[in-house]
Amino acid sequence: MIDGTYRILSIKLNGVFLPVGLLNSNSFSETSEMLDTTTRDNGGWKTSVPTNQSFSIDFDGLIKQTTSVFQIETVLTYNDIRNLKRNRSLIEWKIDSSEDIYVSTGFGHITSLGDSSSIEEFVSFNANIEGYGQIIETTKKVGNPIIIFVQSDNLGTSNDNQFTITTNPSLSYDYLIQTSDGQVISSVNGDYTITFNTLGTHDIYITGTFPSFYYNNASDKEKITKLKNFGFYANAITQVKSFYGCTNMVITSTDLGDFSSVINFTETWRNCSSLTSFPLINTGSATNFTETWDSCSSLTSFPSINTSIATNFTAAWNNCSSLTSFPLLNTSSGIGFTFAWRNCSSLTSFPLINTSSGTNFTQTWVGCSSLTSFPLLNTGSVTNFTETWNGCSSLASFPLINTGSATNFNAAWNNCLSLTSFPLINTSSVTNFTFAWRNCSSLASFALINTGSATNFNYSWKNCSSLTSFPLINTSSGTNFTATWNDCSSLTSFPLINTSSGADFTFAWKNCSSLTSFPLLNTSSATDFTETWDGCSSLVTFPSNFFDNCLAINFTNSFKNTNLSQTSIDNILISINSNGTSNGIFSQTGGSNTPSATGVSAKNSMISRGWTVTTN
Repeated sequence: MIDGTYRILSIKLNGVFLPVGLLNSNSFSETSEMLDTTTRDNGGWKTSVPTNQSFSIDFDGLIKQTTSVFQIETVLTYNDIRNLKRNRSLIEWKIDSSEDIYVSTGFGHITSLGDSSSIEEFVSFNANIEGYGQIIETTKKVGNPIIIFVQSDNLGTSNDNQFTITTNPSLSYDYLIQTSDGQVISSVNGDYTITFNTLGTHDIYITGTFPSFYYNNASDKEKITKLKNFGFYANAITQVKSFYGCTNMVITSTDLGDFSSVINFTETWRNCSSLTSFPLINTGSATNFTETWDSCSSLTSFPSINTSIATNFTAAWNNCSSLTSFPLLNTSSGIGFTFAWRNCSSLTSFPLINTSSGTNFTQTWVGCSSLTSFPLLNTGSVTNFTETWNGCSSLASFPLINTGSATNFNAAWNNCLSLTSFPLINTSSVTNFTFAWRNCSSLASFALINTGSATNFNYSWKNCSSLTSFPLINTSSGTNFTATWNDCSSLTSFPLINTSSGADFTFAWKNCSSLTSFPLLNTSSATDFTETWDGCSSLVTFPSNFFDNCLAINFTNSFKNTNLSQTSIDNILISINSNGTSNGIFSQTGGSNTPSATGVSAKNSMISRGWTVTTN
């Protein structure tokens, strides 16, 4: 049954259907003229056939008071009806019900109009429309429509009373639009801008062939506030950038659409920062989840979607900063995990997903600052661990993962402030340890890992301020030791590592303020010692012959703020001078000791060759 309260008569005025204001009732009747076909063979019974058909609409209501000629109406007033009748206008009408899927439309003339005024009663009117031509019946909602709820006056590229449906130019469309204010637009093949009667909120129903939205962080992306029904949506192979940038949109739909054919979900819901939950849609055909939920910063949980054949998870959940847990998805086909959970700063734990096919973990969990533990993932195929756990500042321990294929550990555990120990992982193929354990300030010891292939130790253990000793790692291939142990302020000793290939030692042991002595390292390839032992305020003993056969001439502040003995100062000056180099810079300050006559002689010899030499 249909409630007559919701059966509304509207008449088009200035190109827009307006409902008749203060309508009490409307009735619709059809008649047919009959042509007599009776013959004497009819046995005394009359027969006839219909010929011309006609219809009429009777309606009545109350007359609304008009207070100003400038008053803007959103309904059809009595004055509007009277003007249409007096002007003998051919009108277009529509009868629509929110409880029925059918819409009747047609044309006609207003042939009669009257009003009634009784004491202490509202003034009422009645009118009649005589039909012109045939009636057109359309369906308001075909099948299961896509329903979106929009706020037309939110920020966007269209006007405040408009909304633009944006489509993917690479796909084919043939769809019908219906709106909650009574508009019907058919045979739409691409983008379409709807103009509403009023500003504010509106429901939009879409039926027909509509494979994908395509907001791509542009157009009226901020005007969508709800996806109320998926309907038949997503029956296509791609959803690339569909809702990208729809920052005000939430999903209230109780159905799941038809995502079964979608292969590519790249940036589909990227920056949908108002989404607090996500439905369990069918993603069984998907191979690409690149940036799919990137920056969905209000998501607190995530469903166990089917990811069994997906190969690319690059930045899939990047910046989902409110996620507190994550499901055990099937990621057995995953190859690319770059940025996958980057800055998921509320995750406290992580599931034991299958990463056996993964090759690249660049910044995968960077910024996951609430993770307190990490599972023993299968990382045997991964070659790149650049910044993988950078900023995981709550991790107190780390598992013995398989890193046998790894070549790059650039900043892998940088800023893991809570790590107190580190396992003996396989690092035999790693060439780059730049920033690897920088700022791991709680590390009290370090394992004797295999660093035989490494060339770059730039900042590797900088500010590991709790380390009291360091293992005799293989550094025979290392060329860059810039700031490698800078700020390791608790180191009391240092091993005799192989530095024969080392070229740059800038800041290498700067501020290692607990070191009292230093071993006789090989500096034959060294080129730069800028501030190398600057701030080693407890350093007293330094070996002789340390710089023999070293052609470096940059020793700027290399021994600034040290506590070197006179013998150590002499050892350094004599060794540098022995190389006969010219035009260098050397600085030594701290403590109260000065060079002996032997040291002064070496110092003067250097100055004679253009050196600038500063000592106590």
